[in-house]
Amino acid sequence: MRSTQWKNCESKCGIWLGAYRSGTKSGRIPLSGANSGTTRSDTAHQYIFAEVKRSKTYLSAVKLWEEYCKEDKKKKSVHILTLPIAENKKIIAKTSDIWCFHNDDAEFIYSSLKNNIGKLEIHEWKGNYPSVLTLYHSTIRTWKNSLLDRHRKVAHCAIFSHSKIGFWIVINKNDIINWWELVLQARIEREKFLKEEEEFMAANPKPVKITMPQKADNKEITNESSSQPSSEK
Repeated sequence: MRSTQWKNCESKCGIWLGAYRSGTKSGRIPLSGANSGTTRSDTAHQYIFAEVKRSKTYLSAVKLWEEYCKEDKKKKSVHILTLPIAENKKIIAKTSDIWCFHNDDAEFIYSSLKNNIGKLEIHEWKGNYPSVLTLYHSTIRTWKNSLLDRHRKVAHCAIFSHSKIGFWIVINKNDIINWWELVLQARIEREKFLKEEEEFMAANPKPVKITMPQKADNKEITNESSSQPSSEK
């Protein structure tokens, strides 16, 4: 996988969450993870800790989600997968509070949970252990063990992306309302920040660097003068 592909993926997901950083419109941290020295998150978000993974293949969660969507073309409901409870990558319970859904459905899910508006199709996981559950647990563990983020990032989620069909959020059901409100707040702050930065750059343009012509080399001048015929003869 080319480095630019996963960098673009992290930036895209970060921007969607409302992340921003000075001097660029990117939503990712320049040095992803602990190397940045500011956060172990994969985005520059002020309030949300997120780990982002990009996959070229269709993960089992994506395949299952698409399967339910194909079965429901007429209803056009919002489909949610509930990931199982597992230990040592072995499923011990079929139901869980961990939800997995497409990013396009986030706002609808938030409205449904907060105001009981809209219909949600919630499906229990079927099949083998889902790899996205490992990503979710890794996100929580990294957040808890990070002194940089544990008290500053007040919400967390895992995101896995596919280049062609968007990305999916993996998050605890009880955190969705607070998480989405932080996303909306951050988006407003991002737009305000970018506007102020643009106005500042317009009012303080970078000085134009003027390159002075170089003086002729003394050695060359000596050679040129010695090659000219003497006027005294």
